[in-house]
Amino acid sequence: MKFFVTFALILSLVLAVISAPAIEEGNPEHQKVLLRTRRYTCNVLKSNAWCSLHCVALGKPGGHCSKGTCYCSQW
Repeated sequence: MKFFVTFALILSLVLAVISAPAIEEGNPEHQKVLLRTRRYTCNVLKSNAWCSLHCVALGKPGGHCSKGTCYCSQW
């Protein structure tokens, strides 16, 4: 009985590993990061300060609004 329980456990683990989805690496140049840049801060509040604060929260040095879209500085 102990043999069958051990065998069933090992079989379950093997099947779980086999059925796990593979991570696709692919070409990094074909992978695009899609980010929505239109923000509530520029459309409703119409304030560069809120946009800049949002960009600082993302780790960027600042940002500005242009035509309702928040643009974060790259450097």
